[in-house]
Amino acid sequence: MDGLAALVIPVISYFLWRPTLRDPNNEIIVDAAVNGHADAIVTFNLRHFLPAAKQFQLDVLTPAQTLRGL
Repeated sequence: MDGLAALVIPVISYFLWRPTLRDPNNEIIVDAAVNGHADAIVTFNLRHFLPAAKQFQLDVLTPAQTLRGL
């Protein structure tokens, strides 16, 4: 975890992209991904993030897919 924490860059949300998802509790994830210029969202909850992924051209990956890609 220390190695991962060393790679983390804090993201300040200058703009909120809400509402984009059915579950308002997941909106903060999309906000952080878009404001942080992320390439992907990593989650077990793929189907809830797919609409936002299409809108913002983000990949939605499972943790296993992410580890295989590394």
